[in-house]
Amino acid sequence: MGAIFKEPTTTTTTTTTTTTTKTTDEPLKNWSTKKFNDWCRQDKYSESLVDVFQGCSGKEVDSMKEKVIVKKFKDKGISESIAKGAYQRIKAIDEVSASVQNADTKTTTRSFWNQKFSQKDKVSHEKFQNVIRAMMMEKEDLNNDEEIRLFTKMLTEQVFTPKNYEKNSPSTHYVDLESIQYAMKTFGPPWNSLFENIKKNLMRSHDSKLQENPIYFFHGHISKKKLDQNLKKGFYALRYGEDADIVLCWQRQDFEETKEFSIKRFIPKGKEVRWRFREKISVVGGQKKKIRDFNYVYEFVNSIKESKKKEFTSPFYFVQAYPGAS
Repeated sequence: MGAIFKEPTTTTTTTTTTTTTKTTDEPLKNWSTKKFNDWCRQDKYSESLVDVFQGCSGKEVDSMKEKVIVKKFKDKGISESIAKGAYQRIKAIDEVSASVQNADTKTTTRSFWNQKFSQKDKVSHEKFQNVIRAMMMEKEDLNNDEEIRLFTKMLTEQVFTPKNYEKNSPSTHYVDLESIQYAMKTFGPPWNSLFENIKKNLMRSHDSKLQENPIYFFHGHISKKKLDQNLKKGFYALRYGEDADIVLCWQRQDFEETKEFSIKRFIPKGKEVRWRFREKISVVGGQKKKIRDFNYVYEFVNSIKESKKKEFTSPFYFVQAYPGAS
């Protein structure tokens, strides 16, 4: 990876009930695919319901285009009330998948934490950095000690930070279990692939048109308000969002306005991990949404930077931010 590690020097959900099928008081979120299919088979439209459910694309379900899915049911002669009920089950199954992933995240990170830090609530930057540095050296996936030192420093200070982290506030310079779990929720499990997931997304700019690695301008859990206040015209940066997403924000260079787009990790049914960007486009009479998927975060940054090149051009580096920080 070589020069990659050179530090920068330049400056509403509606529940529908029907009288044609049996109902249950069980929460929708507990419904499995099998249970949904069984529910479908309780009425004369069973095969059509199952066919439509299995034919719905991940994009249609994820973007919650209820009208699209309901229309598919109605085209097969299924009543709107049953179709809406079916849609709720499809939506619930998608939520179950996310819940399972979150449970796995909490289990594996807690196991690591208890093994390395013996039930402590939090540990210092130095102690955490020493632990993950040793892990990195065992894997030998970086070229030398200096690269490992710099990478683990950036992970500790930018990726595994608590939500109240302030670069110039030593009392917040620690790592806790919640901060690790949030990083994994954002960049993806399992635990033994987390560091690689982070590298693939924030440290692969040598494969794109970007001249810098995104981790250099990733500001972790900095608040939207504080980052907006520190951005100068024409500069851009990345930060965590509130829902395990990554936010690209910038200050327009043509006039004073701060803008942002967010991207979130997503796994389409039967496909590889993608990062999904839901773009709102102004049209006559309102807005429409356009969904775009990217393989990595840096590709998303590169794409937006290219399309908005008149608005921003310079990265706002974490190491240069917030005067007075240690």
